Amino acid sequence: MTFELPLLPLYAAGLATLRLLALVLTAPVFGHTALPLRSRLAVALVLAAALAPGLPAPVAAAAGPAPLALAALCEALVGACLGVTASLVLAALGVAAELISVQGGIGAAALFDPSSGAASPAIGLLAEATALVVFLAVGGHHVLLEAAARSFETLPAGGAGLAALFAQAAGLGGFLFETALRLAAPFTAALLLSNLVVGALGRLIPQLNLMSVQLPAQIAISFALLAVAAAPLVDVLAGLLGRGQAELLAGLIGGAP
Repeated sequence: MTFELPLLPLYAAGLATLRLLALVLTAPVFGHTALPLRSRLAVALVLAAALAPGLPAPVAAAAGPAPLALAALCEALVGACLGVTASLVLAALGVAAELISVQGGIGAAALFDPSSGAASPAIGLLAEATALVVFLAVGGHHVLLEAAARSFETLPAGGAGLAALFAQAAGLGGFLFETALRLAAPFTAALLLSNLVVGALGRLIPQLNLMSVQLPAQIAISFALLAVAAAPLVDVLAGLLGRGQAELLAGLIGGAP
């Protein structure tokens, strides 16, 4: 009596696990360094097991070590592409916080950021923590997991449509800088106006020591603006991390035939 092991479903489940593991390692919240690596691996395995019954058939079964390694690499790249795309809004917020810190005179107040392994402005760490809370509050993790499940319909395991996917992902780079500039624009305008006022005071009152007035004024204005803009900024973040992230991921997946 002989038994035949269905290798094609196992092959599809293995590739799906690699895609989801790369997604978990790079996505917001899931990819945070505070989450142990074993926990992330467990999340990827649980998600793959949940999706396995409905996974479409792979494009082609790899025969041999080289095709198998290539298919595994393709799946890891797809998952990383989805995770990085979902992180664009948080990255844009970090860039905006750095711009505000430098222009507001508080760029020297830098702390070690465990998520990136580098020094980040104190405002940037606060903005990141706020963004992660908003991300969970608006169900951004649900949007991300839904996009990951839909990606297997438009991008079956095996590497089909990767060229279009990467071309679409490369075009999303401008979104990061555009969003960062829009978030930092009100602060930039207010700080520019304060510099003009301080410069006018220096012309009117030559005895005024501008160096002792300008930096404290910029810091005070920056904190005042952050206090006033806290509630509107959270609303903007909720839209970006909810609807905006869903549109980004839908455009990315839809860009692949």
